[in-house]
Amino acid sequence: MIWSEVNKVLQAASNRPRSYVLATMVRTKGSSYRKQGACMLVDEDGSAVGAVSGGCIEKEVIRRSREVFSTGKPTLVEYDGRYRLGCNGTVYILIEPFDLKKNEDFWDHYFEAFEQRKPWKMISRFEGKVLGSAFQFDNGKVFPINDQNLAFSFSVLGEDQEGVFVGEIQPSSQLYIIGNEWDAFKLAKIAVEAEFQVTLIGHPQHPLPAVLQDGYAVKNVSPADLLAELQMHDQTAIVLMTHSYSRDLSYLLHLLRLDHVAYLGLLGPKKRRESLLSESLEHLERFPGWLGESLRGPTGLDIGAELPGEIAVSILAEILSVLSGHPGAPLVDKKTNIHDKVYMDG
Repeated sequence: MIWSEVNKVLQAASNRPRSYVLATMVRTKGSSYRKQGACMLVDEDGSAVGAVSGGCIEKEVIRRSREVFSTGKPTLVEYDGRYRLGCNGTVYILIEPFDLKKNEDFWDHYFEAFEQRKPWKMISRFEGKVLGSAFQFDNGKVFPINDQNLAFSFSVLGEDQEGVFVGEIQPSSQLYIIGNEWDAFKLAKIAVEAEFQVTLIGHPQHPLPAVLQDGYAVKNVSPADLLAELQMHDQTAIVLMTHSYSRDLSYLLHLLRLDHVAYLGLLGPKKRRESLLSESLEHLERFPGWLGESLRGPTGLDIGAELPGEIAVSILAEILSVLSGHPGAPLVDKKTNIHDKVYMDG
């Protein structure tokens, strides 16, 4: 499940004192635009946050949500893509009352998980006499999403059980962009649209306005203080694009002291990368073990990008490919399902 999407839904629920229902894609058969775990929050006026498709069935989900508001009971809705969706598969949407608005214990657990970037789970039972979902945190605490008298324990359910969906809610991908030229701003904006948690880093001698802009954070950090500002995990990417050789070198010397980086992109040609690495080695005993796998210089995929926006798309596409484990090749050549990581036969 996408952490940023779930967070967007929960933030909406916490900010406005209204009644809500939660619609979650709990099962798919065949091809579907979204995968299991896609969700949307619908309020009593029909406004919605999130999505369960590419726009094909959201209006229908909102319409069916009125029944749940009226009855107060969860319902499972089946949509056959052969007749009404953009794909040929069938999707199953569980629509249920969202009754966690006043549960302070839940919100304490949620905000702790959000701030500390801890993974957690959503568990949904969509078959049988009792339907419903719950959130489960890493300490084992379980919070049912609706107030129905649930006749089973969410804490002992597993995803191998029939009629049960278990979604791992992982922290969203994170992107640090070190630079303050037009291409850095473009990359930050596009990455936010792709649901990345983005921080744009400027140099104190060439500072950026240190305020939240367009959904991304802004910090002015010297190379010496950089590592103290970075919160690294296996879905973190860094792009170094100051357009200053000396500044890139200063930042790179500190980045090469990190224990692990999933993606490190250097702007500029191969010759510039080799020069930066050669000078870095004069200040370091050795390069970190992750460098060979994670360093991308030049950063980005070869899509003929020239303008700042095009370059940003190229860079972000490569980051998504690396973090997801997909090869970044044309889907038309793929021999398996669209969302499979396996690309070719064998």
